[in-house]
Formats: sequence, structure tokens, C-alpha cells
Amino acid sequence: MGPTTTPLVSGPVTIAEPAPTEHPSSVVLDAGLSARLTDLAARHGVPREVAAVVAAALLVRRWTGRVMVSVRCPDTGYLLDLTGDRPVREVLAGAAVSIRRTSRTEDCAAPSAGPAEPSSAPVEPFADGIELATRTDVSRWEIRLGDCPAELDGPLLADLVTLLAALAGDDGVSTAHLLPVSAYERRRASRWAELHGGAAGARPERAPGDTIPAAFAAQLRRTPDHPAVLADDGCLTYRELASAVVATATVIRSTAGTRPGGQVALLCRHGAGTVVALLAALAAGRAYVPLDPTFPAHRLARILADSDADVLLTDAEHAGQADRLRELAGRAELRIVPVAPAVGPADLADLAELAAGLATPAGPDDPAYLLYTSGSTGAPKGVVQSHRNVLFGVGNHIRNFALTPADRTSVLTSFGYDMAVTDTFSALLSGAAAVPVDIRSEGLGHLARTLAMRGVTVYHSTPTVYRYLCASLGPDATLPAIRAVLLGGEEVTRHDVELARRHFAPDAVFVNGYGTTEISFAAQDHLPADAPLAHAVVPIGHPLDGIDVLLLDPAGRPTCLTGEVVVRSAHVALGYWRLPELTAGRFGEHDGVRTYRTGDLARRLPDGRLVFLGRADRLVKIRGHRVELGEVEAALAALPGVGHAAVVARPRTGGAGAGDREIIGYVVPSPDASVDPTALRAGLAIRLPDFMLPRTVVAVDALPMGVTGKLDVAALPPPPPGRFADAAGQDPLETIIAASWCEVLGLDRVGRETAFVDLGGHSLLMALVQQRLEATLNRRVPLVRLFEFPTVAGLAAHLRAGEPVDGPGAEDDALLRAAGRMRRRRRARSGETV
Repeated sequence: MGPTTTPLVSGPVTIAEPAPTEHPSSVVLDAGLSARLTDLAARHGVPREVAAVVAAALLVRRWTGRVMVSVRCPDTGYLLDLTGDRPVREVLAGAAVSIRRTSRTEDCAAPSAGPAEPSSAPVEPFADGIELATRTDVSRWEIRLGDCPAELDGPLLADLVTLLAALAGDDGVSTAHLLPVSAYERRRASRWAELHGGAAGARPERAPGDTIPAAFAAQLRRTPDHPAVLADDGCLTYRELASAVVATATVIRSTAGTRPGGQVALLCRHGAGTVVALLAALAAGRAYVPLDPTFPAHRLARILADSDADVLLTDAEHAGQADRLRELAGRAELRIVPVAPAVGPADLADLAELAAGLATPAGPDDPAYLLYTSGSTGAPKGVVQSHRNVLFGVGNHIRNFALTPADRTSVLTSFGYDMAVTDTFSALLSGAAAVPVDIRSEGLGHLARTLAMRGVTVYHSTPTVYRYLCASLGPDATLPAIRAVLLGGEEVTRHDVELARRHFAPDAVFVNGYGTTEISFAAQDHLPADAPLAHAVVPIGHPLDGIDVLLLDPAGRPTCLTGEVVVRSAHVALGYWRLPELTAGRFGEHDGVRTYRTGDLARRLPDGRLVFLGRADRLVKIRGHRVELGEVEAALAALPGVGHAAVVARPRTGGAGAGDREIIGYVVPSPDASVDPTALRAGLAIRLPDFMLPRTVVAVDALPMGVTGKLDVAALPPPPPGRFADAAGQDPLETIIAASWCEVLGLDRVGRETAFVDLGGHSLLMALVQQRLEATLNRRVPLVRLFEFPTVAGLAAHLRAGEPVDGPGAEDDALLRAAGRMRRRRRARSGETV
């Protein structure tokens, strides 16, 4: 095949004079590889340097996902377009015919918008390409890379040698397959169980069994009289729980038949009744479908109809609601079955009878549950998971947290979410006790009391619920029985770790977990009490055993540093219920192993941990700067008087910056404290660069939570327009200045003594103010003076001290005419009669 007609290397190439590199990365190739590369270049009639250039460019693409890669050599610049993949021979040939040489001159420098504002965000390696110096006229090639962070030297050079060997080995291989696994992506063995008190090499294991009921029956035999569930609606031992489960499963079988398959919907209080119901459905060979009684009836009816459940288990409290749902869903044939109550000790069957009653006709790969999550079309979609995969995730959790019968685990999220799956089954299959707490009905004060009363040792919730809990404890109260704090579902900050060290056991391990309904936990970061907190946003950690996390570029190619999170494991969900196209779009295979595309973005650190960057469609850029909202949130939460905080990015709704995203902060004051939003913003200004400052900080009584326990961003109140007791507008010059501010900021009025930045202004908007004032006043108004005099009154006083426009008395007349013109323009824009 001849050279491609699509240029792979273009020019002219912009090459800046390289700064001295503190950590040059160099490698000397062995004689055999050097000879093969020399032969490769000769066969294709290209300079030897080109082979190294192509390898370096492919290396940058493999690490960063960038497809336009600049390679800067001492006297030559190359810009390679690696958007598509093709055989190595075509890349070399295309490079040979498309080289553009440039000199290192200032004339080649890219236009600059001025000095960049400082950022605390990490600098992405190879943002401007890579430097390359080669010595190929010797028997052993020497290659040096510049612009390489010191901590990346080892894996980077190892990958370069691997790429060069692949180039030299087969020039017909596609560039997509040259480096399937990078040295940077090596796995780290986890020793998390030891942090939680487990013995090295002897971590706790879940009860044996290839289905959930079989594993529960095995645990029943081990700890029959140990507490299994400690809830507001009842406390059950393993024997009592099993008895209620068997009684309920027997009714399901007699009502709906004994053949395996089908779904059982659950409509019960968040407590022991739900635990009985879901185990009974599983024992009857069915998958369970949780229905949250607090959800709108039409949503529940839609789930009930879509799931095709033929049995609805309910408790006495929700029997009437169950009847109404059956009617609303149009399911007259739906059988409503009451959950069997716990029985007294005299009525309990022996363990052998209970174990026999728990035997399920379902197999390991049959569905265990359908959990409905929000769908992009507005209709909820059901995630289907198998017994085998649930047991895999639960086994990981029991081992990693060293769970034993001495533990008690919180169950705070609705049973319709995967967090409750992990919390419930990891307790019941390790001999521990599950402690369901209905925080939506009972409140956070009840949560703190229950955690203390029940002696919970492993706490798990979303960060939002956790921050509420810590705020409810006050500055000094503690829950010393909690040995592990696990947060997931939202971004976790350094301040969250500091709260754990203040309120829980002195040696408590803090864990940030990452996962989705389609896999449950995929990665975790376990931090002992003495772990340094180097990141404002806590990493999500390393992948769990049996799970790989791939980072893919938009073309679906693996990248080392940053990309979309794709979970690779034999244990991802079976798919979406009755949605084959959506299943095919999100689930796939990589090297023969199933994968799930999460839609999340992450960055891989040199130590192998992952940092969550947000949704692929939620990356926040403020005036060209990428901002991690978690860092702003951590800084805001750390200010005096702040109980907990949330930070969101919203589009501006008016003014010259309408549509641009701006940061809004929300704070809940600490108990017995009051906060001044203006003072809080000033406190942030000391710690954060301008582009990271919230436009305003809003004090609220509480942060709204959704049904999952996560922050309900849509329910946050809009920021107030401001307080303007001293509204500007009486003086003609102040009227002009105020009018220009209102135009740019999209406000109806501004205060005489209110600073421009306190109204959401920044340097770019101030430049627009400057333009308007100079045009209206017909005089020079230096931008530096606008920052020096940031209020309407201050700027007016400064401008009055300057020279008049014409002669005595002319300035006031000119100002009055200009002020009148600006008032008429504002009224015309607002639709008022002029």
C-alpha cells in the first residue's frame, strides 16, 4: 500500500524556545533494536529521526489522548495528525513527504492573550507536545525526551522502548495496537484489610454459596442467634430473619408458582420489613424490584408496569398504597402479598428446616434485582444484576473492610440504590448486623442517635448526608464506635476527611468509593488516620480486585492520564431491562472481558490512584480555566462559621456574560454561628485565584437532598440580586458608571459602595465597562483605575478629580446629557416607553 494522501505532518509548526529541563529523560537502545530501527528507516526512505518522532508522537497520544501532537527537535518541528489509525508504514511514509521545517524564532510564537491567571489545577503533561533529541548515527541509538515530569520518567521511557520495538518488528501493524498496556497503568496490590484490622494474608471471606440465599443460609448456620437487622421497625437475629423470609417465600411460591424467573416488587418501610421482603423474593427464585414509598405514585406505577412484576410484597403500613398502585399501573392481575412478621422463639423452625426453606431454584447467573435509575429520556431504566455479580461485589467489600460478626453497618440510602445492596448483603453474609435508618422520615438527629445506640462500626453514605451528620454533632461530639467512614456518589474533599478525624474513632479509616449502579464499587481510596492529605479533592483510589478501570479517549482508545472511565470486569451488570439498544451502547467488551462506559472522566496519578473529574458533560471551565469545584467547596467549608458547603456552576442569566458559567457558593452555618456571605467571599479571595471565586455566597438553612441522599442542585435557591440600600443614580456621573455596570452585569441597579467583583464582575467584564465609559465620557479611563476604585462612588470621585471635558460648567452639562442617553437606552432594551 502506498503513502496516504492525507498529511500526517503539517506546518509551519510553532516552536517556542524550550526552557531548561530539570529532569531530562533519556534511554540508550540496545544494538539489536537500534539496527532494526535503522533498517526500518532505510526501507521507507526516511531520516532515522523520523522513526523516533513517530514513536514519540504515538507515545503522547497513548498517554494523553491528544491526536494533534507537536514534536520539537533541535532544528525541526513536526506536527502529526494521529486522528485515525493506520499501518506503521503509512505513518512513516506520510511523515516523510509532509515534513515542514521551521526555525526557533519569536516570530513563530502563538498570539498571546496576556499573562495567564495562576491556577491550582495540575498542569497536564505534554500540553504543548514533547521535545525530542536523538543520536542515531551510532550502533546504539540514544533518545532523550524533554518536558517530562520526573515522576513519569520510568514508565514513559519503558513505553517508548516498547513502541520503538513494535515499530521495528512489524511495519504493517496498526498504530492502534502498538501499546495495548502501558507501564503507567500497572496495578498496585491493595492491603486495605490490614488497615481495618484484618490479618495480613488471612482476610475475612463471605459465607460460601453461589446464590444470595445459599450464602445467607450458610451464614445462618454460623451465627443463628447473632443480631442480623437492627431497625426502627424491628430487631431480628439471623434465625428470626430466616424464619420470616421462609414464611414469606412460601406464600410467594403458593401464590405465583414455583418456577424460577419473574420479578417481585417491594413496597415497604426502610427497615427490617424490606430486608425480609428482598430475601424472600430471592429465595422464591425471583428478582426483586424495590419501590420507594416516598416516590410519586405515577413513577412507581411506571416502574411496576415496566418491570412486569407479578407479585407485590408490602407491609401493613403501605397496603393501601399498594392497592392504589396496582390500579394506577393497570395491573389487576398483580398479586399483593403481605410480608410475614417475625415469630416468637417457640415458633422458630430448626436450622435445617430454615436452610431447606431458603433453597432457591435460581442459578448464579439469574437476575437478582432490577434497580431503576434515571434515564436520559426522562423514563426510569432498570439495571439488571445477577446473583454471581452481587456476591462478587459483596465478597470484595467484606474482605476490604475486614467485616466480622462484631461489626454493624449503616444502611442509609433507599433500597432502590446499589449502596444499600452493598451495605445490606455485606452485613448479612459476614455475620455482621445491618442497621437501616430512614433519615428522610426521621431526620438527622435521629440518625446520630441511632448510630450511637446501635453501635454502628462502618458508616456509609453520600457526602451530603455525611456533612449534615457532622454538622448535627456540633463541634465536639463524637461517635467513637465508627471505625470506618465510607463515602460515595459525590465528590469528596479534604475537609470531609478532616471531619472524620474530628468526630469518629481516633484510628478510623476514611474511604472514598467510586462506582455506578451497573457495577457497584469499582475503585476505592482507603486513608488511615495519619495519611497526609495532599489533594483538595480526595482521589477515588485504585480499582478493586477483579476490576480494571480503563481511561479512553473520544475515539475509544486507552489513554494513561485522563479519559472516560470504562469499567472492565466479568461482573458488570447484565444490562438494562428491555432496552437492548441502550445496553449495546453502554456495555461492550475489551479483550474478551465485558465493559461498561460510565460517562465519567478521571485522571490517573503516578501512584496509580484515580481522581474523579466529573461527568463528561460537567467539566467546568471559568473564563478558559478548568476549575475543580471540589477545591472551591473545600476552601469554603473550611472557613470559620461554616457548617457545610456546596458549590455549583451555573450559567449567567444576564449582562455581557450571559450564558458563561459562574460559580455560586452555598453555606449552612455551624450551630450557634452566623455567617456574612460577603466576608466569606473575601476569605476565599485570600486562598483562591480570581477565576475560582464564587460570584456570590448564599447562606441557607439547609442544603436540599434528593431521594438518593445526594445534593439536589436543581432545588438550590437562585442567588439574590444583591442589597442596594445605597443605590447609585442620583449624581449624573454615578448614573453613567452605574448604568455601564448594569449593562455588563445584567443587573437592574447597583449600590454606590458595592464593589464590582462582589456583584459577579471580573477582569474581562471590567474591560467592557472601560469601553463603555470611554465612549460615553469621551475621555481615557485606564483599566487599572477601575480596579483601584472598584465602587461607583469611589470611581466617580476619582474621575471628578480629573480635568474637565471642555470649560467651566461644560462637564456637568455633558454628564447630564450622557446620563440621559444611557437611561433611554436601558429603558428601550427593557421594553419601557421612552
